[in-house]
This record gives sequence, C-alpha cells and structure tokens, in this order.
Amino acid sequence: GEIQDLREPPSTEVRSTDTAKPNLPIGD
Repeated sequence: GEIQDLREPPSTEVRSTDTAKPNLPIGD
C-alpha cells in the first residue's frame, strides 16, 4: 500500500492498507 507496493504484488499490498478499495493497481 505504501512503499511496499514496489515489492509486494498488487493483490496483497492492496489488502494491507487499501482495504476499502478492490484489487486496483496502486499509483494514485
């Protein structure tokens, strides 16, 4: 969700921080 999106896959990092959002590509 934060800096980890560069390392962790979108499916996991999205759930780590952006739980409200679906499996969307991080970049906003």
